[in-house]
Amino acid sequence: MLTTAKLLDAAKRAQGITSEYRLARVLGVTDSALWNYRHGRTPDDERALKIAALAGLDARYVLVCLAAERAKDDASRAVLLASAAILGDALGIPPDGPDDGDRSDKTPRTLDAIPAPASSLSIGVSSDSPAAQGTDAFYTS
Repeated sequence: MLTTAKLLDAAKRAQGITSEYRLARVLGVTDSALWNYRHGRTPDDERALKIAALAGLDARYVLVCLAAERAKDDASRAVLLASAAILGDALGIPPDGPDDGDRSDKTPRTLDAIPAPASSLSIGVSSDSPAAQGTDAFYTS
């Protein structure tokens, strides 16, 4: 799974940045904020999107991975890790996160080529049930 530290490393590689000082300036954070990101804190979603763009990674993948890193309970973390694995597999990202150091094409990894899901979801409600008909009987006990 992609971690905050791996995301920061991918952004440094993609941008040709060699120092933590320069990375902090590009991200618009203090040196101590960057140190905190590398030692247990995760960036907020807005900052994570900026780092994802610098790294050339799909924003959805990055946000799911960082949400898994932030998760407080095992059940949530498990769901988010499974989602990250599915996205990562679709994007061709190894299970332990990206390693762009040896990628020859350097194109951003995005899900644009993956077809969008159908607009309507099947949730297993029969068409003659009160829920499907929108009647109040569904909501009464």
